[in-house]
Amino acid sequence: MQVSAAGFTAGGVDLLSKSLKISFTEPEVSIRTTLRAAPTVAFAGRAILSRGTLQPVRKIRMEGDKGLESVQGNIQPNGTFIGQGPLPLQS
Repeated sequence: MQVSAAGFTAGGVDLLSKSLKISFTEPEVSIRTTLRAAPTVAFAGRAILSRGTLQPVRKIRMEGDKGLESVQGNIQPNGTFIGQGPLPLQS
């Protein structure tokens, strides 16, 4: 399962939007991270083979950008597949 940072704070400072400033007079800094499961998207399709292919396709593996989990699944005898995977990262 992929997770994304829902919150990252030190005291009252949101570290997702501001820099962390540490003072030598402060003996310790407590940092809190809140994680949430990354949203997923359902997908479906059909694998179509070119003519002359001897072996039917039985499995599918889809990979996204670096850092994303790959999604694997079985292809049905009629060529269809269905699955669910993490949403692609958007920049």
